[in-house]
Amino acid sequence: MAFKLEQLEYQEKAIQSVVDVFKMQERNTFDSACHYGVRSNIGTLSQEEIQENIKEVISRNGIPEEMAQLSTDNDLCIEMETGTGKTLVYLKTFTEIIFVN
Repeated sequence: MAFKLEQLEYQEKAIQSVVDVFKMQERNTFDSACHYGVRSNIGTLSQEEIQENIKEVISRNGIPEEMAQLSTDNDLCIEMETGTGKTLVYLKTFTEIIFVN
């Protein structure tokens, strides 16, 4: 049995928006993410770089900064309406970040 999924423009736009928040993030490798035998997900972007990336994404998507409720917390909330394919978008976003970049 094979699944055939539609590629919907708004879903692809959502995926690209999340990926772009981490634009210029160095890819962790087996060696660069190993410290004392523990594998870590190490982020090299500064808080300012992440904030600038977020501002670019919300501007591109026509969202006013006031509505976006920007914060300096290390927290990113991704919201979509019910029935829009959030689960698929979340899964595809993870694969884009992990395997493509």
